[in-house]
Amino acid sequence: MLTNWPSSATRDKVIVSCIIKQQLDGYVGATDVPVHRIVEELLDVSPNSKVICTLHDPKLWAKSMQVIAGYGRGTAIEHHDGHIEYLERVVPEGQLSFFDVKDGWEPLCKILGKEVPDLPFPRANDSKAMEELAQKIVVKRLKRWGVIVAGLAVGIALFLRTSPI
Repeated sequence: MLTNWPSSATRDKVIVSCIIKQQLDGYVGATDVPVHRIVEELLDVSPNSKVICTLHDPKLWAKSMQVIAGYGRGTAIEHHDGHIEYLERVVPEGQLSFFDVKDGWEPLCKILGKEVPDLPFPRANDSKAMEELAQKIVVKRLKRWGVIVAGLAVGIALFLRTSPI
């Protein structure tokens, strides 16, 4: 869906709206990648939605994006700042809130109009957790490529063994 996006063709916008409705049917929220790239389209589908942007120290966020997404530091900071500017430009007044996870449940619950739960606020997105996630992703990909290379090696060995050279 995000290939060759954004599109200005009306037909494409109708298709994207249908896909969004289908994929998010039954959900009350969406977060992170890839929805951060289709905020306008999400608001077309659900015009009264609240948009909550989590705030981060740009330098720390850039560091984690270097690990996770391979961004250069300057690129990551530009992306961070540009996304906030984008949200301020496209989200209707009164629907955009900013939330710093360091502040815990209270401000988030206030934005959502919910009671503060009697649970510790989850802190799974710190730099250590992000590095562990990146390591898991790399290991998973290495294993996948290991299987592919091993399969090719076996195939080549069998071919060479049975082929007259």
